[in-house]
Amino acid sequence: MNYKKTARWLKAAVVGAGGCIAFVYFICVPVVGQNIMLMEKGAYNYCYRPWLGLIWATALPVVLGLWLVWKFAANIGNGYAFCTQNAHFLQWIAVLAAADGALFLTGNMLYLVLGLSHISVLLLSIIVVLAVAVIAVTATVLAQLLQNAATLQKNA
Repeated sequence: MNYKKTARWLKAAVVGAGGCIAFVYFICVPVVGQNIMLMEKGAYNYCYRPWLGLIWATALPVVLGLWLVWKFAANIGNGYAFCTQNAHFLQWIAVLAAADGALFLTGNMLYLVLGLSHISVLLLSIIVVLAVAVIAVTATVLAQLLQNAATLQKNA
């Protein structure tokens, strides 16, 4: 597979992921939240907006990460797959993933203290945070490997 074709596939994946993310964050999450309020006859109305705000806030690092992947793909398409800039993009993706996980966990803990959540929700959210941590660690390792490859390519 040549670089241009690889870049097109990666950009298509970004578009697909962006569509799925938009659907989940802006359609599914609000609808599920409203259904929970209806099922519980309004017992959790006071929790809806804060939780929706927290969940929507976690969308920002995800969208920024997708934008960096798009730029990464553009570099690949231009023949610069193994460059320092792509290593920096991956490092920033790792930072964004870690920040997203920290935001989500901190928000969960804060909402528990404020009486807007339950301990079981916090415990379940740890699964999400662990998944995000895996993404952050993987991106960091790939960034280091890509940096090494860029240095080797530059010295060759």
